[in-house]
Amino acid sequence: YSLHALFAAALRLLTEGTRRNIFARARLTGLLLGLGLVNHQTLIFWLPGVLWLWRRETSRQEVSTSRLAAAASPGLGAGLALNMFLWVRLGGLRPAWDTMIRARYGSAVLFAGMAEPLTLDSAFALLLHAARGLADAVSWPAAAAALVGAALAWREDRSRAAGWLLCGACAGPLFILLSRFDPSNWVARSVLEPAFLLPSLVAAAFAGAAVGVLSRRCLPAGALAAAGLAAAALVLRAPLPEHRDDFLAYDYALDLRRAVPPGGALLANGDTASFALRWLDLVRPEACARQVAPAGLSDARSWLAAGAGRADLFTTGIGPRALFSAGLPSTALPLSPEGLVQHVGARPPTDPPLSVLRRPRAWDRDESYARDAKLSYAFAAWVAARLLEAQGRRPPQSLDLTAVSLDGEDYQLE
Repeated sequence: YSLHALFAAALRLLTEGTRRNIFARARLTGLLLGLGLVNHQTLIFWLPGVLWLWRRETSRQEVSTSRLAAAASPGLGAGLALNMFLWVRLGGLRPAWDTMIRARYGSAVLFAGMAEPLTLDSAFALLLHAARGLADAVSWPAAAAALVGAALAWREDRSRAAGWLLCGACAGPLFILLSRFDPSNWVARSVLEPAFLLPSLVAAAFAGAAVGVLSRRCLPAGALAAAGLAAAALVLRAPLPEHRDDFLAYDYALDLRRAVPPGGALLANGDTASFALRWLDLVRPEACARQVAPAGLSDARSWLAAGAGRADLFTTGIGPRALFSAGLPSTALPLSPEGLVQHVGARPPTDPPLSVLRRPRAWDRDESYARDAKLSYAFAAWVAARLLEAQGRRPPQSLDLTAVSLDGEDYQLE
């Protein structure tokens, strides 16, 4: 998302300059747009505002729009060509195309599994969530300054201000509205958190415009306002329990790594599990790396068949029904004390060591990422208990109690 914001800011800055460098800016815009769309496809919601600002620029510099488009096209094609990696990685053009257009999630929505019919009430709730979320993201003083700055920018140059507003409106409220999520659902709120990133850039730009006008009238007052907005954002946002400083995902990845021995094979369902383990292999490599297979890109039945007879075969994040339907041996035993992985090979000589999960301040608050981490631990403990039951064994009561205590509110795992 940081790279996403960098692309968006660069595309916005390149819309203004001199006639002398306008074609160089167009060529760089095409390249950055192509790379940005490969990195995060939601950049397309930033595009209407950027095109509006480029239309203003062509009129101001008296340059042909078609010539600028022709200059931008090679760079755009070069950037988008990185999508060829999907063809190589997935081994076929059709799955690569489906991934590129997000067919699995629903091309017209953020995530089809959470989308609901859009009504007047739900639309109002989403727009209200968008307004509150943006104000929280930049702080309420900065949001107030942005409103003043927007009015001042509109008075000074309506076309330029309209382009800024179009960037923020499409990448923020419109994007959130099209997701058709229920903002009362904590998972939906968590998924929508990044949607406030690009509108925050626009709000910051408008707030800066307000400070700029004030500075031209009274430099000390402008300096004081700039420092005050920065301090207010720090004071108001610093106490918020955010996942960026609680390391829950890092602890989760370390627990997974402890549970799977070096050289072991793990079928991992979930982006956090598959990505974090690969990341650990890069930053903290071991002599014998673990073989991590993302469940979404692997056939579970083929994976289990290929690993038959291995003593170091594990799965995580996959429910009992899916495991047994994929051919899980009836003799498989879940052995991880944390319950984060299920052992599906022969019993290893020793159990994995227990680990301690840190409890940051977000743990006891209604913070989406902490709840997501707790749900991961609760689900794994519950799966371990159900696998034991499926084998006719009596699971330790602690497994179910762990699931309940870690995630009581969302304990609907059956």
